[in-house]
Amino acid sequence: MWIRFWHRFERCLIYNFIRLFRLRSATEHVARGFAIGLVVNFFPTFGIGMLISGAVAKAAGGSMVAGLVGGPRCRWSGRSSFT
Repeated sequence: MWIRFWHRFERCLIYNFIRLFRLRSATEHVARGFAIGLVVNFFPTFGIGMLISGAVAKAAGGSMVAGLVGGPRCRWSGRSSFT
């Protein structure tokens, strides 16, 4: 059972990784989504920052996938310099 779960999980990760590189949006839309993801997750959102960044990026006309990628990027790099 666990082997099948990990196999499905690995396939899902690979699929989403390939999906990021195949974005066919304009560079402005990708940059807007990534920037919104960074800004939203800079503020404390208590665990739902990725969902908020994807929704706000989509509402602002940016790429939702880039917004989801930009969110965790801020958490790993930005906050550690302020603590």
